[in-house]
Amino acid sequence: MKFNKKHYRELLQYSQNLRNLDEMPDDMWDQLSKYSAILWKHLDWEMKEIYADLMAKFLNGEISEGILKIEFVRLQKSQEQVHKSLESNLIILSTTSNPNLDNIADLISDLQSVLEEFAVESTFSLKDLQQLVIEKKYAEVEKQKKFQNYELIKEIYSNLKTYLDD
Repeated sequence: MKFNKKHYRELLQYSQNLRNLDEMPDDMWDQLSKYSAILWKHLDWEMKEIYADLMAKFLNGEISEGILKIEFVRLQKSQEQVHKSLESNLIILSTTSNPNLDNIADLISDLQSVLEEFAVESTFSLKDLQQLVIEKKYAEVEKQKKFQNYELIKEIYSNLKTYLDD
C-alpha cells in the first residue's frame, strides 16, 4: 500500500466524527489500520537508537533485566502516547519508502517477546514449576533462562546496530 498523507488524514477525520469505531466500514478500517501501523513503524525507526542504548546498558551490566523491562515498557508507552497524539491532532509525518522499517519493527517486536518471556515462570506450567522446586533445580533452570535471554538480546542488539547509521 502506497502511503497517502491526504487519504490517511481523511480516514482519521472520518473516524473522529464517529460515535463508535464499529460504525466505520470494514474497508476504511483496514486502510486506517494499515496507515496507523506504518506510523508506528516510523516511530520505531525514529526510536531505534534509544532501544539500542537500552539493550547496550543491559548487555554491559549497567542495568538489570528488571530495569530493562521497565524501561522498555516506559518507551512503548511514550511511543503510544506520541502515536495517539499525532493521530488525534491529524498530524501526519512524512514517511519515506524505507525498506528497513519492517526490519526495525520486527526487532523491537522480538525484544518485546524476549522480555515477556524473561521469567522462568512464564515458560513452565505450575505443575512443572513445583517439580523444579521439589527437585531443587529451579535455580539452575533460572540461570539457564537468564543466559538464553541474554544471548537473544545480544543477537537482537547486534542486528539493530546494523541500522543505526541510517
